[in-house]
Amino acid sequence: MDAYPLDATRAFNSFYPDEVDYASFAFEDLWPSNGDYDLNDLAVNYRVVAVLNAQNLAVQLDFLINVTSIRAAFTNGFGIEIETLVPSQIQSVTGNILKHNYISQNANGTEAGQQNAVIIIFDDPYEMRNNETRISVKLTTPLTTSELGTAPFNPFLIIDKTREREVHLANGHTTA
Repeated sequence: MDAYPLDATRAFNSFYPDEVDYASFAFEDLWPSNGDYDLNDLAVNYRVVAVLNAQNLAVQLDFLINVTSIRAAFTNGFGIEIETLVPSQIQSVTGNILKHNYISQNANGTEAGQQNAVIIIFDDPYEMRNNETRISVKLTTPLTTSELGTAPFNPFLIIDKTREREVHLANGHTTA
């Protein structure tokens, strides 16, 4: 994907993990049950860019996602909870890929029935393998980067199209 251009109206200076690198998350979909513990059922490269306006307030979050490994027998999904935002603070979510019908969304693209803003990035990883995808989350009003919270936020795996079954990073909490 092309680098972000800098101009007077759109300054980009807030990145996770940084301007050029990606974080990698690997999930085991049988966790915490006995399994193979190979942590390759879903591996995702992940980068977050806070798009800032001329006043250095965030107006959008871009999640750059690339699925690098799918070794599961299940069809697993991937979502992100932004714990510091509520769904009404999101104007729109674009770029996410939902093929199956088990995710309920609000009109703005956030997941329905959630207290915090939850964005389901995809419900089937095969559409995303080795193909970087940009998911854009436009905010209803500009926010400081501290109001956004700390990336990587709360990323999680959805196990085998069952929305109530999630696997999170250490110290993450469920959303279902």
